[in-house]
Amino acid sequence: MSTPSQEFQEWQQQQQSAAPPSQPPMSPTQEYQQWQQQQPQWQPQPERRQRRSSVFVPLLLIGLGGLFLAQNLGWLNISLGTILVTFWPVLLIGFGLDLIFGRGRPLVGIILGLFVAGALVLGSIFANPAASGSMQAVGFGQPLGDIRAANLTLKGDAGTVELYTLPANSSELIKGDLQSPHSNPVFDIDTNDGIADISLKVNNPQGFFWQGGAQNWDVGINPAVPYNIDLDIDAGNYDLRLGDLDLQKLYLNSDATDGSITLPDHGNVEIDLDAGALELSIPAGAAARIKVDAQASAVSVDERFQQQGSIYTTTNWDDAEQKLEITIEADAASLKIR
Repeated sequence: MSTPSQEFQEWQQQQQSAAPPSQPPMSPTQEYQQWQQQQPQWQPQPERRQRRSSVFVPLLLIGLGGLFLAQNLGWLNISLGTILVTFWPVLLIGFGLDLIFGRGRPLVGIILGLFVAGALVLGSIFANPAASGSMQAVGFGQPLGDIRAANLTLKGDAGTVELYTLPANSSELIKGDLQSPHSNPVFDIDTNDGIADISLKVNNPQGFFWQGGAQNWDVGINPAVPYNIDLDIDAGNYDLRLGDLDLQKLYLNSDATDGSITLPDHGNVEIDLDAGALELSIPAGAAARIKVDAQASAVSVDERFQQQGSIYTTTNWDDAEQKLEITIEADAASLKIR
């Protein structure tokens, strides 16, 4: 890059070669002044004011994300879809106040964020059907009749599942109820040649911002009938009291749950446990073999089981006629077997 002095000398040479012979030469001072006039003039740029963004929107996103996470984990017994549909004007009010007062004022943005969060929390409290007593129970059932065996499928989300055996002399194959504020139970049963296929689930309004709320299942099944059971439970609690059941097979898929299972002395059990806790009770004297595949999980097994690698076995396994075989896959879970 040339210096101003070099640029001036180059300009002088160009002027001398381009000037007509009859034109009198300029003095060095005149040449320098003319060269300066031809240079681009520097203009001061207006000072730009730095515009600070508001903290209202980040706080709002963090708050809403926390509420959705609490609902998905079953900690919040409300429908956030209902809350947003009802109280969406509060969000507009908050955005409007933030545009007027919150730009460049972090404290104002924090106050507005707390105001909107408080309004949503109060709305969730007053709109919570469980708190207001508007949870409604819908009952279902099926007489035992000539049913000889049954297959049960149940889907539970964000609530509780209680599954237990009815009294031995019960005339019901299955009997129970569902408590849920925004959902309708679907009780399907198909019988063929003495075998009943039973399906329990909930028709929820679906969508990212709309959830059906808590589902509290209370289900009793007849212990005299052999059962195959398939359970899918997400973000809730469950208590399976199956000690008196003629259990053929139990499959449990649970995610972010806290549960307990009491098993009979026979059957085949498969459990897929993700991010939850399970306490598994096995009858004393039962011949049981448990295979545990645990990743990032805490596993505690009663001392009556002999361990060989990932397999735990009771001492009477080889000689028993009735056996209880269990396979457990656990990921980021707490597992206690007693």
